[in-house]
Amino acid sequence: MYHCEQPAEKIIKAVLTSEGVHANIKHQLDDMVKQVPDANPLKPLLKQIEHLAAYATTYRYATTSGNIKPSPDDKTLKADMASVNAALSAAATAFGVDLSKQDQPAGTASAPRGRLDVALGRASGGGVGTSEACSPDVGGVLARRRREPG
Repeated sequence: MYHCEQPAEKIIKAVLTSEGVHANIKHQLDDMVKQVPDANPLKPLLKQIEHLAAYATTYRYATTSGNIKPSPDDKTLKADMASVNAALSAAATAFGVDLSKQDQPAGTASAPRGRLDVALGRASGGGVGTSEACSPDVGGVLARRRREPG
């Protein structure tokens, strides 16, 4: 589950960076998504993954009473993985990143505007499978590519 939150966070931070907004080191995904301008067509997809902040800690660490909250059921986890995949694929398309090629810079660092196909998650090519979207490195790959000059 943690590996599902991490790419969600990296995708949101990549979008904020394209908007010229510094995301700091916060892990409050909902607060970060609020900073994305409404004109950004990726915002609806980011809103679908902002709740994954809980995956970073809620299911990993005990509460003050010593309990660990039960993990989400498989159906919920698969739906969350699909949402991360949709956001990742759309962001990769918007920034010109081919996720099948490693160590390639993003094609653009510009904030996407007016791309309805991206906003609706109809990203074409270079996508990843649902299980791959929440792998340990996918979010890092996108984040690294966003920082490199294009």
